[in-house]
Amino acid sequence: AEQIAIVKAWIDQGAEWPNELAGEIASSPSDPQAVRLMDALRRGDHAAFENILRANPTAAKGQGSGGSTPLMYAALYGDAQAVQMLLDQGADANARNDAGATALLWAVDQPAATRILLQNHADPNIRSADGVTPLLLAAARAGASDVVELLLDHGATLAGQPVLARAGAAGDEATMRLLLERGADKKPLRLDLAVRSGCAACVKLLLPIAGKDDLDTALTAATRFGLS
Repeated sequence: AEQIAIVKAWIDQGAEWPNELAGEIASSPSDPQAVRLMDALRRGDHAAFENILRANPTAAKGQGSGGSTPLMYAALYGDAQAVQMLLDQGADANARNDAGATALLWAVDQPAATRILLQNHADPNIRSADGVTPLLLAAARAGASDVVELLLDHGATLAGQPVLARAGAAGDEATMRLLLERGADKKPLRLDLAVRSGCAACVKLLLPIAGKDDLDTALTAATRFGLS
């Protein structure tokens, strides 16, 4: 939650992706009406959002700084009604910003928005430019088991994703139990991360499938952090 708040504050302050410094292709010019929609969503002013969208329906498909879209902002700020309204006006559920992210990647702590996006054919296996998937992000958030279940129910692939390690580090027993039931890869197990999270229930779930190396690193972690 603290990291999400930091990112939201960063966006609120108008930070831009440093694409030009990275030698990447510059973003397309921002759509002023799309920017107005995003500003209304950022401020939580749904009435203003509706007025702008009603007067400028094509803005639903526009982009702002860094290639971000109104749909991404609606997902980030958990405005499920706005998500649906934008999709109804032709917003692309799989539009990417300059970092390769989509609205679904911005919605991983918002179950209602996630559900709507998936129902509108958002790709549950999308990968950002740095290889992050919605499932990896959701598994790393304590209390996000409902989002993880939604993603899996809509075709998110478990193979090759270290989701158990993410859930263990988050100390989320419900997510870990769900992932095990759905057949998540058991390697890397990273039992030590579950130990460090202080989630005894998580450790108990993993012990039956832990190997000697897993147990050794977990014991080292427990000793280092004074856990018993």
